[in-house]
Amino acid sequence: MYVASLHLENFRSFVSLPALSLGRINVLTGHNNTGKSSIISALYLFQTSHVVANSYIRNGEQASRIDARFEEVVGVKTWGAMGECGRATASLLLQRGTASQPSIQLDFGGGANYVAPFPSQEPNHFIVPFFSRRKAFQYVEDVRRNNAIQVESNLSFLAAKLSRLSNRGFPGHDQYTEYCKKILGFPVYTVPSENGQIPGVYLDDESVISIESMGEGVANIASLLASLISSKGKLFLIEEPENDLHPGALRELLELIVKASEHNQFVVSSHSNIVVQYLAAASNSKLFNVSTKFGELPPVSIVEEILPTPAARIAALKSLGYTLADFELWEGWLILEESSAERLIRDFLIPWFFPRLSCLRTLSASGIAGVEPAFNDLHRMLKFAHLTPIYQARTWVLVDGDDAGVRTVDRLRQAFSTWNRDRFSALEQQNFEAYYPDVFGEQAKRALEIFNKDEKREAKRTLLLAVVDWLNADPVRGKKAIQVSAGEVLQHLAAIETQIFGATG
Repeated sequence: MYVASLHLENFRSFVSLPALSLGRINVLTGHNNTGKSSIISALYLFQTSHVVANSYIRNGEQASRIDARFEEVVGVKTWGAMGECGRATASLLLQRGTASQPSIQLDFGGGANYVAPFPSQEPNHFIVPFFSRRKAFQYVEDVRRNNAIQVESNLSFLAAKLSRLSNRGFPGHDQYTEYCKKILGFPVYTVPSENGQIPGVYLDDESVISIESMGEGVANIASLLASLISSKGKLFLIEEPENDLHPGALRELLELIVKASEHNQFVVSSHSNIVVQYLAAASNSKLFNVSTKFGELPPVSIVEEILPTPAARIAALKSLGYTLADFELWEGWLILEESSAERLIRDFLIPWFFPRLSCLRTLSASGIAGVEPAFNDLHRMLKFAHLTPIYQARTWVLVDGDDAGVRTVDRLRQAFSTWNRDRFSALEQQNFEAYYPDVFGEQAKRALEIFNKDEKREAKRTLLLAVVDWLNADPVRGKKAIQVSAGEVLQHLAAIETQIFGATG
């Protein structure tokens, strides 16, 4: 089951939100206090077991209304017989002055019936909430089943949920452990406490670190992973997943969310360009901007779907501080392993031999370990902006010919098997310094033989500066020398020039 559309009237800052069509992944962006959380709260009211406060009703109004259209509801037990049509409309009316659990009108097309909200216990719950204030004031140490199946908007019952996953026989144990290690570096289960169990980890000496002694992001990740791995047919409401997370860990989490969207639906609010770039690039995803008129009180929220066009999506990234939002100005991208290669190609080889390639954006990945992440980030950005078909023929990777470089090229060719193989290349020489003018041959050899990494890095930097000064001192001499020493690199640039301008005329 999933929510196909949502309509709001007089709900918080919304006077009227026309039926908002939702996808499998829905990303809400916008400044603070514009209404992102209101959309998430409105959806959550279909499951809450708590009394609804008058604060949900727009200031000055006596009632508010929430309408949601559900699809693929056949077989869902929560609201009884779902009918054979597979769809239903649920309406929730809030009246000022009444203090009660919300009542829902459910219509399958043959008349409306009043039903209770979705239960907040597994397995008949529908909504999995992860709100920005989802901290636990105190972890419940009782890990009995009744606590393990509770679905709440905080982390109070995390110990009971993790107690199940600590058992190797529990479905999802291996996957949970794998993702904990990828995102956190270690799996989080439960450890004994005074009154039962609490989330934590064992050290090698059998001492214990409780989750309360760790960063707040650890508890959030452990809880979200536990739900993502075990859920199917659920609606995840997630506020600001970037909170308390390192960008590397965030990327791993977002990849898992995209994978989980095959069987679940997500509504995610975020201020992070990383979140937008990952999630909104997925298939069947939608990106929305939520805004209000600055300075207007009471505020009136509006929601606009970001059109799937390059201009609109680039503007969305730019509003979130994406530093490469002007990438559409380039005819192509060339990712290189080291800054030395990037500097020589950008400042000398292109201007001297291929001036038309001034439209080519060169980028240093700061080492072979950064090449694949840099290429994947670029590819994801282009996919998000719906420019992948254009740049599939306009993106190249060129690395050193050592074992690490060859393995990197092989992995990229396998991962992007539909691309031409020549988009990913390794040079014949193991180090780019081999392509410096011959006069620097001995100095390059000495620098590369240094064992200490820091000393080697400094020697290579000093060598690069010497090469740059030598080339600038006499461009005629420099051009003649580097044409010989860097002949192989020039061949790669010539091929890129032909591919760009041969295709465009």
